[in-house]
Amino acid sequence: MIDYFACARFQMALPRGVAGDPDGGVIFAAGIPSHTLSRRKIDKTCPHLKRRLFDPQLYLAGLDASICPGACTNLISYRWFSGNGNNQYESKKHTQLEWKAAIRKRIVNLWPGAIPTEPGSVDAAISDAIALQNALECEAIILPAPLTTEPTQDYGESLEWIDRGLRIARDSAPGFDRLVTIALSDSCLRGSNPKANTMLDLVVDQITAREPEGAYVVVEQASEEGYYITHSNTVGALLQLVKGLRDGGIRRIHVSLAGTTGFLTLGAGATDWSAGWYRSTRRLRLVDFEEHEGRAVPTYYSHPLAGELHLERDLDAVVASGLFSEIEDRTPAAQGLLRAVAQGKPVAAVPNWQHRIGNVTAARAHFKSAMIRETHRVRDLPDSARATHMKSWLSNAVDLAARVREIGPLNARSANRHQPAWLKAFEEFLAAT
Repeated sequence: MIDYFACARFQMALPRGVAGDPDGGVIFAAGIPSHTLSRRKIDKTCPHLKRRLFDPQLYLAGLDASICPGACTNLISYRWFSGNGNNQYESKKHTQLEWKAAIRKRIVNLWPGAIPTEPGSVDAAISDAIALQNALECEAIILPAPLTTEPTQDYGESLEWIDRGLRIARDSAPGFDRLVTIALSDSCLRGSNPKANTMLDLVVDQITAREPEGAYVVVEQASEEGYYITHSNTVGALLQLVKGLRDGGIRRIHVSLAGTTGFLTLGAGATDWSAGWYRSTRRLRLVDFEEHEGRAVPTYYSHPLAGELHLERDLDAVVASGLFSEIEDRTPAAQGLLRAVAQGKPVAAVPNWQHRIGNVTAARAHFKSAMIRETHRVRDLPDSARATHMKSWLSNAVDLAARVREIGPLNARSANRHQPAWLKAFEEFLAAT
């Protein structure tokens, strides 16, 4: 099983123009209130979510409600964040908009800012998370667990949640695969060579000893601001973690919110992955939940480049250099852009690719189409050929990225500097296996 899952928040539908079908989808608690989600007719409106997972996102329990009121308002609608359930939506008392406005005004006082610690409260939170996933008819149960943020931090807190979750799910959701959440900050990963990272060894040993059916892996980008993980130790640690889990008998390993690094882990044994185009579905970075001005602008993803290009000036500069034919990525959503380039026209001549705030439908559809295509391409390869495929992809991307950098200064959103670190991490990973 090698699958790509789309990411779903409040807006669940795929953008227009996506080629192919995602294999499923992951719904994120922070993106949609519980009562809104429960009323969605998902099977009718979003057929790509027929196979679905729900991420309870307990690892967001430490958000600061004073600067993240929107996310915390959504999260507190779920009982594992609200505790006693006193702040749940009731249709007889208020509309959804009235509930949201009232809770948002009080969220600083209502938000606990920490995970439950009393055994009874922990069990109740886990039971509520499992019950919701049952009600949503998810194909597997993602068990909630907290975020581990320091390399010296005792992993015991997470193991307490995992042990209780496995037990409760066994009794209350028999027949469902149980995916334990492994949520690690990159501060636990980037400071050590993956082969010498004792935190990784501890996590792998403890998780595999418990023999869950699967693992759901997320990495918090606490140390990096970009859309791509750039530190080779972080990338290498993620690869090593996936391989350790797979070698330890974990049947399903889903890597989420790690951007296209999640795709790379398919070469280390991951079975499925999820990432979207928007920042909120591309990475896990807690500061992203802070509210601020600004909206997205389009970028052009190039799988040969293993990165993307900003469209205000950078793509035109690449075309002028004569390099575009080597980095172009063809999808139906990009047809108009590619036709314009072939005719010598600038990006600005293509309305749905113009550098303009909010003009991102084509960019999103293009990115998702490429991810579906490439995931299915890896699926069709024998297990023994997947690592070789990834290494060849990265080797080519490193060469292309170096030539793109020679063009001159590019916008920071143009991702052309992480490729050497990814190749280094993957080569070291292969050498150690």
